[in-house]
Amino acid sequence: MVVNPFASLRRMSTAAAVFAALALLFALLALVEGLGNRTVQALQYEIFSLLFLHLYQHEVTKSMLRKVSRGWSS
Repeated sequence: MVVNPFASLRRMSTAAAVFAALALLFALLALVEGLGNRTVQALQYEIFSLLFLHLYQHEVTKSMLRKVSRGWSS
């Protein structure tokens, strides 16, 4: 059985996909800044990464609640 690793992206909302991409971007920026011995900037980027990760989690939870509430109302 072949599983497509990107199948979950089709089910993800646009906002969740944007938040996930931004979280990854800022995590990579934090890594690059950390390797360049710029600790304060690395920590700032890591804080932004965690913020977008939290927004992603909120968006996924919100969409899951919508699906559950649609299931109960049917």
